[in-house]
Amino acid sequence: MLTDSRGSRVSASVQTAYVEALRQVGVAVDHWFLPAASVLHHDLQLPGILAAFTWLMSDDRN
Repeated sequence: MLTDSRGSRVSASVQTAYVEALRQVGVAVDHWFLPAASVLHHDLQLPGILAAFTWLMSDDRN
């Protein structure tokens, strides 16, 4: 999950709680804090694409 700590659409605390809930039921989740574009600090499209590409190219996939 990608989060901007200054995000105003979905707060970082809500996203962090979601990640922790997923982890508690056994879901492996990476949670990265990155600066987002836009006034709302919500546009993480480019970092998301880069993160997906990095994951696809990694040996960490199962």
